[in-house]
Amino acid sequence: MNLKHIIGQNNKKMIMHLLIFVFSILIVGCSSNSNTIPENITSANLDTSQNVDVDKTLEIEDPQVNKLYETANSIGNSSGNISNSGIATTQDDWIFYVSSVGEQKGIYKEKYDGSEKSRITPEDIKDPYSLNVVGDWLYFIENKSTSSLGGSSWISSTDQKMYKIKTDGSELTKLSNDDIREIVVTDKEIFFNNISDNNRIYKMDLNGFNSTSISDGKTMELVLYNNDIYYVDFSDQDNMNICKITTDGNDWKMIISEPNTNWIKNVIIYDDTVYYIYDDNDYNSSLKTSDLDGNNKKTIIHDVSAFNIIDDKVYAYTYEEGVFKYNIDGSGKEKLTIDSTYSINLISDLIFYESEVLIKMKNDGSSRVRLVQ
Repeated sequence: MNLKHIIGQNNKKMIMHLLIFVFSILIVGCSSNSNTIPENITSANLDTSQNVDVDKTLEIEDPQVNKLYETANSIGNSSGNISNSGIATTQDDWIFYVSSVGEQKGIYKEKYDGSEKSRITPEDIKDPYSLNVVGDWLYFIENKSTSSLGGSSWISSTDQKMYKIKTDGSELTKLSNDDIREIVVTDKEIFFNNISDNNRIYKMDLNGFNSTSISDGKTMELVLYNNDIYYVDFSDQDNMNICKITTDGNDWKMIISEPNTNWIKNVIIYDDTVYYIYDDNDYNSSLKTSDLDGNNKKTIIHDVSAFNIIDDKVYAYTYEEGVFKYNIDGSGKEKLTIDSTYSINLISDLIFYESEVLIKMKNDGSSRVRLVQ
């Protein structure tokens, strides 16, 4: 059952309070998590002897690519998809997607036309997200966080570890014992928000070694654009900022300041423009835009809880209404489905979103199918 059905269709503030609680679980973290490695899963940080096969015919430094792929990704997913939980990505004519709802949870792959569908991950992978694919490796976070009501307060435990697995389902490998919220994988390294170290931005190599902090302050959201990393700094919860640094951690700059903020999320950069959802202290949310230098801020769509962009079109879920398609400036509203969702992933002319189950449909709202029951 989705969030909308649980707490009612007409109580927007209750939805926002619950969302803020869920996000707080992901952000706060817990340093006392177990570092036990599951059976038949290797740990890159503990096994320094593992070998990596590299296709040396490609002029990429250590891409770990498989010759099955004619063109290996140089980055594992789009910033728009990663900002929407990273539930789908693509490489060549394969689509990879995750399901964390329904009974058949895990990571799947299929051809663009829906053929040759198969599950990649073992049954104990129940809640994967932040999916990236580069060469013959898939990278993801497995969320095993828990929360429960103890007396009059909530008790939460964060357990969000990074793994990689080959696209044929072999060699599931744990890359870090830290709790991690979001990852961006390139053909050379991995960038991530490290919950275990005060939510700083880190980078490491593709094998899980040489993990290094490259930022200060509490961070969320990760957008890699023109060799810069754009992120949200929430060190001051009431005054959040969108900042940027270079991939080596230099040249920090604050781009956008939003005082009296309840939340900033879903940061996407498209055609040299920053798009983001801004929630004020009255839980009113809107999709805003800005230049890369922070100028010319404006609101283009109201009451938005999730959005993504492709081919000069904005796809957004608005409260209690459904998923709509807009022109890039927010005009031309076209309804696609009444389903509720909090993650919209886009691949070519396909939309993937999680409602009660994982759904795939065309970007005109047609050919709607359930991918995983």
